[in-house]
Amino acid sequence: MSRPSTLAARIRRAVTKIGVPILLAYLFFGMDWPVPDLALMGLYFTLVFFVLDSNLVQYPRSTVGIERRVDTEPVDGGTDCSVCDSTIETGQRRTYTKQAVLFGVPLWTIDGGENDYCSSCIDGEVHDSDGDRTHEPERNEEREPEPN
Repeated sequence: MSRPSTLAARIRRAVTKIGVPILLAYLFFGMDWPVPDLALMGLYFTLVFFVLDSNLVQYPRSTVGIERRVDTEPVDGGTDCSVCDSTIETGQRRTYTKQAVLFGVPLWTIDGGENDYCSSCIDGEVHDSDGDRTHEPERNEEREPEPN
């Protein structure tokens, strides 16, 4: 699973794509480069507009602090259930993240992971191979931690 896109990751990529060539040009042309301040200011505004124009906002603009999010998507076979370890025919993948957020923009991801659930475990039941209900699912170490 790839980590969710955050402001820190996008700035890091933008600086390596834009900032490094500008720095190398500055070093190549020396300290008497006619407009170093304009170039640095242009880089700054490019980064600011890049952040504002991109799809980084994943929360309401008033959100500040540590936020948790769970995204779901359907899963069709080939994986094992995180609860009952049976092979999934149809089920759901839940991707959870805990992120530091400033004005709706995730700055960095603190924790994250994903779990796959079969259709019976989504409903909160675990069934044995005969289809009889055996017990409620128990949380294991790989699953999402309990919220604080």
